[in-house]
Amino acid sequence: LERYKALYPLQNPLASTVRAVFVQSADDLGDPGPEYDFGYGRLNAVKAVDLLNGGTFLEDQINHNQSLSWTFENTGSLSPITFTLAWDDPPAAENAAVTLINDLDLRLIAPLSTVYRPWVLDPANPAMSATTGIDQRNNLEQVRRTSSLEVGTWTVEITGSNIPQGPQKFSLIYSSGITLTSTSVP
Repeated sequence: LERYKALYPLQNPLASTVRAVFVQSADDLGDPGPEYDFGYGRLNAVKAVDLLNGGTFLEDQINHNQSLSWTFENTGSLSPITFTLAWDDPPAAENAAVTLINDLDLRLIAPLSTVYRPWVLDPANPAMSATTGIDQRNNLEQVRRTSSLEVGTWTVEITGSNIPQGPQKFSLIYSSGITLTSTSVP
């Protein structure tokens, strides 16, 4: 927070930005991706400050059924690439079976149109390693690619899949070396 305030003295970060920075910069423990026993890993404050210094994050908002997208170029120098999306969801009703109110979806699209989705965990099988898919349970999603990084134009897309209480503010954190260009129509 101290470094954020030094870089951006006229604004406060969203809570989702702080959380996403910590997840993006964490040292993974165990299997790749999140786990029920380790979460996204161990906090790495040095990496978090480096990420802030690089300015590889944005804060925006999205409405129900709206999609926002950005492109970036991979000339062959990017490896790995990680995108972390987080938002501060409105509170659910007490003892609600489903606690996610606003559902945002993150996906990464490679130059040859392969779609990569975020990590998901199976609560019915907590010992199982994370897989990837559509996450309709959490207000933090992460897509990571460590191999098969095609050269060319990549797209990162956020969709407001279900936003009954919107617009929903969000934070998107991404790997250093990436420069995003918005392709969304205002």
